[in-house]
Amino acid sequence: MVKELTRRFDELMDIENIQEVRDVLLPRVRDFASKADKLVSSNDEMRHCVRKFDEDISIKANYSQLKALKTEFENDFITVAKLNDVQSQIEEQKKAMAKFYEDKFAKCQEDLQTLVTHFCDKEIETKLE
Repeated sequence: MVKELTRRFDELMDIENIQEVRDVLLPRVRDFASKADKLVSSNDEMRHCVRKFDEDISIKANYSQLKALKTEFENDFITVAKLNDVQSQIEEQKKAMAKFYEDKFAKCQEDLQTLVTHFCDKEIETKLE
């Protein structure tokens, strides 16, 4: 790098007047400044692209995590609507079972009454004889 700078200074020393500086050096400086501006602009654009890409990846990663979390919740927990549905079904089953056992109990009471009546009738007949 030092050699390159030395070579360029040697070139400048060969320029004899200001007109040559304007004609030779200034176009080169303008060209260099233009290229430097393009490089800075390109660098800014690249930074913006990288930042946008990073944001997009973060959003997609968060979305993927949310989907996984949703699936996990669906597997581990019941929704309120399903819970209400299950509770309604349980209540219906309780009522059906209560009705079933009430009917069975009533039938048992009838059978018991019939047996008692029959037993009492037999007992009375036995005593009457």
